This record gives sequence, structure tokens and C-alpha cells, in this order.
Amino acid sequence: KDDGDDDDEEEKDESSDDERSEQEEDDDDDEQDDDDDDDDEEEEQEKTIKFQRTISSSGTGQYLINDKPVAYREYEDKLASIGVLVKARNFLVFQGDVETLARKSPTEFVELLEQISQSSELKDEYEKALQAKEEADALRLFSTNKLKVIKGERRLLKEQKEEAKLFQDLQDKRKQLQTDLYLWMLYHMEVDRKDRQERLGTLE
Repeated sequence: KDDGDDDDEEEKDESSDDERSEQEEDDDDDEQDDDDDDDDEEEEQEKTIKFQRTISSSGTGQYLINDKPVAYREYEDKLASIGVLVKARNFLVFQGDVETLARKSPTEFVELLEQISQSSELKDEYEKALQAKEEADALRLFSTNKLKVIKGERRLLKEQKEEAKLFQDLQDKRKQLQTDLYLWMLYHMEVDRKDRQERLGTLE
């Protein structure tokens, strides 16, 4: 009987140990879940940016980001980094804005769109690039016209060269004809002289 009681006590002790182990494992899991929840909350807080502006009774304003006081420039830059442009007022529609937009001229409307899209910040760079393009176009046009003039002058020189060659050939031919004429005349003069000498010899 004593042995049976001892066995029962050992089984109870083992059962108690198992229950304690399971309880400890459950506690560890709960702690792990709590840690995961804390991490998620921290990540969510890191992703969330809190913007705040306060005005005191004296009229002094203060700008805060995540409850930290900052200068207005830093406050404005931080808003611009998430696409909120204070100057362009692209995140709120104030009373009278729609009517004001409707009254704008096409040029003013384009300027507003450029300001909202921040393309106006590239205006100087765009104007420099446009000026460089215009200068390049002018240089290309000048080079094209100069090439046309050079080609025209080359064609004219070629025609003049051909005319000069033709003239020189005609001059050489004229000289040759004159030479042949003088030789022909000399020949006939010599024949005529001999003929007269023969006639004089006969008369004598």
C-alpha cells in the first residue's frame, strides 16, 4: 500500500511539473506577442508624422513636428517632402478659390499649375536649356546656310573652270589655225616666187 501511495505522489509531482512547464511556455508566448505588438506600435509611430502649429495669446506662433519645436523653414520643407505645398495651397480648397481660378487667364492658370506641380522650380534650368537649344538651332542654321553658300561657290568655280578650259582650248585651236594659215600663205608665196623666176629666166 505504501508503494502505491508513493507511485501516486510521483505521478502528481510529474503532473504538476508538466502544468508548470506549460504555464511558463504560455507566459513566454504572451510576452513574445506583447513584444511584437510593441514593435508594430513603434513602427506605426515611426511612419506617422505629427504636424502642429500653436498660437499663444500674444499672437506668437510655434511650429512642431512630432511634438518637437522646429523653425518654419524646416516645417515647410517637411510638408513639401510629402507633397503638401503651403505656398501653392494644393492640399486645401479655401472659400473663393474656385471663383478665383475661373477668373484666371490661361497664362496665370498655367503658372498656377506649374507652381502646384513644382515644375516652376525648374524654370531657370528650363530657360537655360531652351536658350542653349535656340543657340544650337541658330548655329545649325548658320552652318546649313554657310554650307549652301560653299556648295554654290564650288559649283560656280567648277563652271568657271570648265569655261576657262574651253576658252583655253579655243585659244590654242585659234593659234594653230593661224599658224597653219601663215604656213599656207608662205608656201604659196614661195611657189609664186619660183614661178616668176622661171618666167623671167624664159624671157631672158
